[in-house]
Amino acid sequence: ADPDEIVLTRSTTEGMKIFCRGLDLQPGDEILMSSHEHPGGYGSWRAREDRDGIIVRTVDIPAPPESADQVIDICEAAITTKTRVLVVSYPIFVTGLLMPIKGLAEMAHRHGVLISVDGAHALGMLDLQLHDSGVDHFSTAGQKWLLAGSGTGLAYFKRDVQEQVWGDMWRRTDRNEEGARKYEVSGQRHIPSARGMGDAVDFQLAIGKQNIQARVQTLANQLKTGLHEIPGVGIGTSGSAEMSGGLTTFFIDGIPKANTQKALMDREHIYIPGSSLNDFACRVSTHFYNTPNEVDRVLSVVRHIAENRSAYSTAV
Repeated sequence: ADPDEIVLTRSTTEGMKIFCRGLDLQPGDEILMSSHEHPGGYGSWRAREDRDGIIVRTVDIPAPPESADQVIDICEAAITTKTRVLVVSYPIFVTGLLMPIKGLAEMAHRHGVLISVDGAHALGMLDLQLHDSGVDHFSTAGQKWLLAGSGTGLAYFKRDVQEQVWGDMWRRTDRNEEGARKYEVSGQRHIPSARGMGDAVDFQLAIGKQNIQARVQTLANQLKTGLHEIPGVGIGTSGSAEMSGGLTTFFIDGIPKANTQKALMDREHIYIPGSSLNDFACRVSTHFYNTPNEVDRVLSVVRHIAENRSAYSTAV
């Protein structure tokens, strides 16, 4: 991305909201998104649905899908002549799926549809190449995988799309002269956090984006391989390197997610969040600073639970 396509934000949600609120949409215009989007990604669109009469439609994406082409075909089949924007996550926070955003962008543009990406978990996990992806808008967070402070984020607005997206505040200069900076009027900002995000970027660039992604995916693959070997364990995340990063969602049939979380904390002092994929699903994040031994510790607890189901099947 070029500097005039990037705006500093305070969160992924803010970046998604700027794009949503800035578009001129008419009653009946449709927004298409997956059924696994985060509230920060779909919330502004739902608000415009209530206020302006646009229509938000969702499609179900398998967890995991068979292929990138299957995902693209599902989304394309749902597009109508009224569809204006396709909203997807990269990755989806529920399943860890890396939506095939390049293929989705090419498909959406053939239909005259813009594509907006909730990339909250992408910055610091993946070697992002936004120009190559073809997306029109991409919003991400600083406090997650980038390891920056709370209240930090970035949003990308493709240069060709900026004239279609209004800013929230009046500017003294022509609205098309400033690039994405026209979206940056947000009132008071926590300057130490913003400056700290720059240090976080420098730190990760020194390691190398490709090195980080390779490490993240290696650890995630170790985890998925181990989970596959445990009877009764399901995985909601794709095994394809093209469609998975550092988020792995799994579930133990019949074991409430809270019990799995408690066992990991009690036995290994490891915290993992639950996933809304189903009543049993949990999510593991493997970053570059994690170790193969830590992955093995997670697997040992999951294996213990699977081998002692009766002790963990009752909700706590």
